[in-house]
Amino acid sequence: MTFLLWPATHRSEQELLALHGIGPKAIRILRESGVQFRED
Repeated sequence: MTFLLWPATHRSEQELLALHGIGPKAIRILRESGVQFRED
């Protein structure tokens, strides 16, 4: 995992979706690339 993805892994999908500029497509791409998100 790259250093730039570290903040994403410590957030839930819902928290990321609440951020401006992060949408469902970005979440899907991150998930497909192997990023695991924090469980709610």
